[in-house]
Order: sequence, then structure tokens, then C-alpha cells
Amino acid sequence: MVLGGALQEALKRRRERQIAEARAEVNDRWRAWNSRRLAALAKGEPFDEPTPDDDAPPANGQ
Repeated sequence: MVLGGALQEALKRRRERQIAEARAEVNDRWRAWNSRRLAALAKGEPFDEPTPDDDAPPANGQ
């Protein structure tokens, strides 16, 4: 079925885009956290901010 195949392909592309966007968001959060960590280290200041994944929901959704 042509429509079914086209729909499946569109859904696949959308899912791939969502994954890429989520990955970019996570990477941005880690880069910002690491930048703050390095700045504190350079100033000799303590850095006790939790890692970005500490406030993330568990992978299994619970």
C-alpha cells in the first residue's frame, strides 16, 4: 500500500527528527553545566551543582 508506506516513512522521519532535537537539547544542557563547572574550577570556587541528568526522569518513566 503506497499511502501506508508513505505514512510509515513520514513517521520514521518525524521520530528521527525528535530524537535529534532531544539529543541536541541534552548536549546543550551538559555543555552549559560543564562551562559553569570549569569557570568555578578556574576561580578556585567550589562547584556542587548536580549534573544535568540528576533532574531527568528515569529512563523507564517511573
